[in-house]
Amino acid sequence: MAARFWRTGIVTSRLFLRRRTVFSSAARLGSNDKVTHTGQKWEETDYRNVRFIDREKQVNEQFAIDLLAEEPVTLISGRTHTYCDGGHGALGHPKVYINLDKPEINDCGYCGKRFLASKHKNLFPNEQFEDLQ
Repeated sequence: MAARFWRTGIVTSRLFLRRRTVFSSAARLGSNDKVTHTGQKWEETDYRNVRFIDREKQVNEQFAIDLLAEEPVTLISGRTHTYCDGGHGALGHPKVYINLDKPEINDCGYCGKRFLASKHKNLFPNEQFEDLQ
């Protein structure tokens, strides 16, 4: 709990006093705020910058959607549907059935694994494929 000071009958916390000091110095020094994957970037005087007073703002530059796009597409032959359970037994996710009728790459809604019927393989020449064993 923050220590409190009594001044003329008003309770003031040390954290509040520290915030005022930091914002006045941050406004003078400038800020090199990193943009997050959701596009958040705050002004130098925004109160939410208080959590980065004594540490650097850490932003993961490897967004999940980009990492999933790098994974190879799993080819399914001889069937018009498949399922995904996330693999790894109990560490996976609930089983979801995926329809492969349309000539498009279909994603699992839980883990993002991508599937394609092998008869549509020639429609995607730039993709990497792996055959389901």
